[in-house]
Amino acid sequence: TLAWESAEPGVLFWDTVQANTPADAYSNVGYASVSTNPCSEIVLCPYDSCRLLLINLVSFVKNPFKKSASFDWKRFNDTAEKAQRLMDDIVDLEIEAINRIIKKIERDPEPRDIKRVEYMLWKKIKDKATDGRRTGTGITGLGDCLAALNTRYGSKKSIKTTEKIYRNLALSAYR
Repeated sequence: TLAWESAEPGVLFWDTVQANTPADAYSNVGYASVSTNPCSEIVLCPYDSCRLLLINLVSFVKNPFKKSASFDWKRFNDTAEKAQRLMDDIVDLEIEAINRIIKKIERDPEPRDIKRVEYMLWKKIKDKATDGRRTGTGITGLGDCLAALNTRYGSKKSIKTTEKIYRNLALSAYR
């Protein structure tokens, strides 16, 4: 009920997060997981940013709710590949904005020792964005997509379809 009443995402088991987060493989170089974004979709290291993009699965169903309903795998794979490319471009845009902030701080009339804390904060954020380039490309509308494909949520067929969607998403994003 917390999610419904207060938008609180619910329970998060931190030991499970740390055991299954790929980024923790880089904890020895400053990318250890320390927190999540407010909704817990992405685990973050210190000074990292939450960059998320969702692909709406319903838009890939041809002839929804009809016997001839099918999923357009080719278009989905192409979209997932482009979405990940866009996410990488978003990191570049973020770095450009951070550079403008840093230049503004440098131009500020205050003495260096006064603006040092603010400057160092933005420098750390820029370093994480530049070196880590963390993004989260995911999906939304899975239940509606399965319904449009005439597949009961939770059935063996829905599980196979869901696994195929995530496999295609990952492989296309890596490509």
